[in-house]
Amino acid sequence: MVAISLLVLVAAIWMLSNPANPSSATASMGSPIRLYCAAGIKPVIAAAIEEYREETGAAIEVQYGGSGSLLSQLEVRPQGVDLYLAADSSYLETAREKGLVREILTLARLQPVVAVARGNPLGIDSIQSLLADNVRVGLANPDAAAVGKITRKVMTSAGVWDAIRERCKVFKPTVNEIANDVAIGSIDAAVVWDSTVAMSDRLDPVNLPEFESAACLVAVGITESTERPVEALRFVRFLNSGDRGKSFFAKHGFQTTDGDQWKP
Repeated sequence: MVAISLLVLVAAIWMLSNPANPSSATASMGSPIRLYCAAGIKPVIAAAIEEYREETGAAIEVQYGGSGSLLSQLEVRPQGVDLYLAADSSYLETAREKGLVREILTLARLQPVVAVARGNPLGIDSIQSLLADNVRVGLANPDAAAVGKITRKVMTSAGVWDAIRERCKVFKPTVNEIANDVAIGSIDAAVVWDSTVAMSDRLDPVNLPEFESAACLVAVGITESTERPVEALRFVRFLNSGDRGKSFFAKHGFQTTDGDQWKP
């Protein structure tokens, strides 16, 4: 509640200190809110946006991609982007350090796991199992996707990153794409989010001890360049509400905390 109250206060100060010019005033009346969103959060955000549109009539335009890729795009061209939602809050902290976002709010928690085919036919139960000759491993690109970045960090600490990277059959830019490769059988294992596995009926998760302390926080930030801070904040409040946005996260296998009650 305190975080939301602070966001409301910041939005009000923001409007007073940045009076709208004619073009921004026109934009605030009818243009959609533009959201950059991590691809792994797509099922949640798509469902939340549909309910938000039905309830408020507001339009949200989304571009999905890897958290790192989206941050790079935001840095190159911040204009026209109102919100940035990443699968790992560290990207938001980087964005704030670079002056790209002002306020950050956490929404859910993600745990990295190894995705395997239902029943775990190859008996993968450790990082060393991923180095077996009969196991085809794929990974999310560490420079594009949050889960790839975490994978590289954990496996480097475990001393196996170089070996895994050399044996990797494919690198994909998003967690959804690498999980799909496991689901269709083109690879045998990949590190993904626990929620990604929960949303598939063809995958099982393997929890490895090396990843236990590598959980990430899903977070959203209001950009410095937004011309619609109040509208952007309203949608952030919707996502953070326990009876609206967070219920979508929970439904799709994300770990959440209690949120405020939604009031437009």
